[in-house]
Amino acid sequence: MTQDVNAYHRYCPDQPKILISDAVCRGRRRVNYPYCAGCPFNDDEQAARSSPGASANATLKSGQRPGGRSHS
Repeated sequence: MTQDVNAYHRYCPDQPKILISDAVCRGRRRVNYPYCAGCPFNDDEQAARSSPGASANATLKSGQRPGGRSHS
């Protein structure tokens, strides 16, 4: 599904005059675009801030438990 150009409301902090689609915003976050950290549109950061412990759990590798032990 495509987003109508008139519905674009996001922009990157380094380019405030250029509106981008939600898909472009997500794509830039996915590839660690340098200006995403601290951006008001960074949904990933907003979710981590609102739920305590979410950022700690998100950094665990697959199969790893808190405390560094992996389950077998």
